[in-house]
Order: sequence, then structure tokens, then C-alpha cells
Amino acid sequence: VSYLQAEVSQFPYCAYDIESLTPVRDKRGIRANTASVSIYVVAEKESQADTIKGQILGALNSDNNWGFILQNTTAATDQGHWCYRLEYSITQIL
Repeated sequence: VSYLQAEVSQFPYCAYDIESLTPVRDKRGIRANTASVSIYVVAEKESQADTIKGQILGALNSDNNWGFILQNTTAATDQGHWCYRLEYSITQIL
């Protein structure tokens, strides 16, 4: 997994982009941070991209410290490659 702007020369790969990061405040101060994050899965075969997507979906489970909400999944093809974009709202509870 690499940050979105990293150069990748091999497939498959995953990349992410933090689109926004916002502190969540209450009367005591910051109690959490919420981010909108896109995760991209790119592979040469649809089955391989789908397998990796499934692994990501299975790994991002909410607990007492993290809240993961999948907001949207988009599939696309480009120049013979398969791509999934997983859009998450992620909350880090402090």
C-alpha cells in the first residue's frame, strides 16, 4: 500500500488518498479525528482486484479506537487494468 502519488511499476497495487481530515470536538476538546479516505486497488485481472478488495473490506473493522464506514465502491477499467475505488469515512477515537 502506498500513498496515491507514489510511482508504481508492478501490478497489483493499492494506493490511498486522504481527501479531508477534520477534528471532532466536544466541550473537553478534540475527542476524535475523522477523515475521508479513498483506497484504490489496481490489478491486471478482475479476479485479482476483487480478491484484494475483499481482503481490504475484511480487514477494516470498527473497534473501540477506530470507526470505518464504507461509503461507496466504484469499479472501472483503464488500459487493460481493473481498478476499484473504496471510499471510506474513518474515525480515529482518541
